[in-house]
Amino acid sequence: MTSSHVSAHQGLSIDVPDSWEVFDSSPDLLALLPAERRAGAFTENVTVISGPAVELDAEALLEAELPRLSAQLTDFALLDLGEDEVSGLTAVRLLGCYRAGTSTLTLDQWHLLGTHRRWTVSFTAEATGYGAIAELGEAIVASIEIVS
Repeated sequence: MTSSHVSAHQGLSIDVPDSWEVFDSSPDLLALLPAERRAGAFTENVTVISGPAVELDAEALLEAELPRLSAQLTDFALLDLGEDEVSGLTAVRLLGCYRAGTSTLTLDQWHLLGTHRRWTVSFTAEATGYGAIAELGEAIVASIEIVS
């Protein structure tokens, strides 16, 4: 089961699994996390940030984003990329993995390109368990509706 959360800060609604918590007090970040977290273990999560729209097509966005991810994430490797549609907007999807401490993490990142605003939605999970919860991340992203 899920419930819908409307974020005035981010200008969207998003479905949240009932066993997850929403952190939406900052204008810069919306975060979704499982309510039960394992001590000392990485916790899968969804984050949403938004900013002004950029005058980039999907290819130019990728050219800008890939070097940034490689610079910020240790041993970042691109696994897949593509273009889709979410809430009627062009969505550029990057799937990659990187190292954080002793863990290897999978990053499934979606860039929603609006006319006046751009959203980056990131679903991050342990690489070893990503396959089991990938559908959950995709369902959360697919549930997004732009409300402002």
